[in-house]
Amino acid sequence: ERKIAGLRRQQRDIQGRIKNLSPRGGVRFEEIREEQFPERPVLMLAGEITRDEEFDFLIKRLSRRTENTLYILGNTYIGATLPLEYLQNDIYNQFNSAFFILNNRHIKPDFILPGGTYLTMTYRGPYTQSKRLYGSLKEYAREHGWVFSHDPIELYRVDINETADPQEFVTEIQASVKEK
Repeated sequence: ERKIAGLRRQQRDIQGRIKNLSPRGGVRFEEIREEQFPERPVLMLAGEITRDEEFDFLIKRLSRRTENTLYILGNTYIGATLPLEYLQNDIYNQFNSAFFILNNRHIKPDFILPGGTYLTMTYRGPYTQSKRLYGSLKEYAREHGWVFSHDPIELYRVDINETADPQEFVTEIQASVKEK
């Protein structure tokens, strides 16, 4: 019964995700938005990430820590952190942690993502676009009087766990900002 309940929850999450990623769900690809987020509790594991396999390894370790109360497939809150100094030095393909944003209050978080204003952008396709898209975020921030205040995060809405085709990947960049 527990497995069936878990699979039903997973099915609901995937159906919600499909709805949210459709044009009717309001996703506009490569559009920069200013959004307010509350503090968000995360389960995080530090580690150098330069390839998908390294990210998957950390996510699997995180999953084991939670005794299968979290799962990879269908979880819309899996991501990685890009060190702020890497963003400032135009390095966009090296991350320093993998995480789950927790929606289960029974799990003690490792870290709290700060609340506040974030510049966000969702894009479809391979991660090789990151350089261009982070460049757009940096230009937008400059033009609107913002400076980056914390490590940016990437949320992997559709990744290698759902598709082998990089053209189908959907990634959301979130970069915390404050006024200059």
